[in-house]
Amino acid sequence: MAGSLAGPFGRSRARVAGLVALLGCLSSCTNVTRLGVGPVAAYPGGQGASYGDAFVLRRGIGTSDFEGISIGEYEARAVITEDTQSVTLGAGYSGMRWLGSGLLAMSIAPAFGVERCRGEWLGNVGLHGGFVTGITLAEEVRQWKPPPQMFRHYALGLPEYVVRERERTVLTLEFMGSVDARLSREPLLMSGILIGLAWTNESHEVVVESIDESPFGFGPLR
Repeated sequence: MAGSLAGPFGRSRARVAGLVALLGCLSSCTNVTRLGVGPVAAYPGGQGASYGDAFVLRRGIGTSDFEGISIGEYEARAVITEDTQSVTLGAGYSGMRWLGSGLLAMSIAPAFGVERCRGEWLGNVGLHGGFVTGITLAEEVRQWKPPPQMFRHYALGLPEYVVRERERTVLTLEFMGSVDARLSREPLLMSGILIGLAWTNESHEVVVESIDESPFGFGPLR
């Protein structure tokens, strides 16, 4: 009888533990929004460079340890130059590293879109990327404890934790580049410099040692 109950009970406990872990992951997600605008040089082929401007919006979600950020992000980009105009959408990876109040980042994203080049409409698919430097303009840090963790701690044997959050507004300078393949023409090459802002909302779980030793009720931070 005990053996027959152990199996279902064990499976139920595993499902509950999985749900608790999922909720913990959702509570510790990191979000980043980046906006950039600036001059670009496009090379649509045939007549040399074509100059204009680019507008790029990126938004991603991932993880942070307050030293670095790893996110999957999507990208929306609009480019208007003398000879070519294009709109593209993409999704890829971005890695960021904090150096005190400074920021270094790189991103790469496959993308597809539509382009109008010298009156002709084209479809394209390509690879977009960039290298970013930045400086923090504003910062807010806070710490909070998730809902009561007695069940998580005593029934599942998982450690107590608190969530630290940090929001930063960053002035950025990006060196961007891309190559887009087109069906009826040679590839479209592009490079540029974008000035913009990035808004980071980082969330990181910090394990505590004992909920009984802390004046705040959740233990000293390790």
